[in-house]
Amino acid sequence: PNHIYGWGKPEFKAALRTAGFKVWRWYTDRVTINPLGGKLGALLTRMLTPLEVKLLPWLFPLLSSSLIVYCEPIEGKSS
Repeated sequence: PNHIYGWGKPEFKAALRTAGFKVWRWYTDRVTINPLGGKLGALLTRMLTPLEVKLLPWLFPLLSSSLIVYCEPIEGKSS
């Protein structure tokens, strides 16, 4: 119904609820901190992957590249 800036879990959950879905679980993929490309960027990516995939999404889930949601339709609610 309106435009939301700075999406986070509460806003996304409210939008899904309005669309008729119940959220069961949230997943995050990675928080990327390597701004470099080329050979140096590839080397840094290999070194930083454990940090970007395991620790940073846990500490900063809203900075993840993707926010993945496991949800299902709410019974009796049509979108």
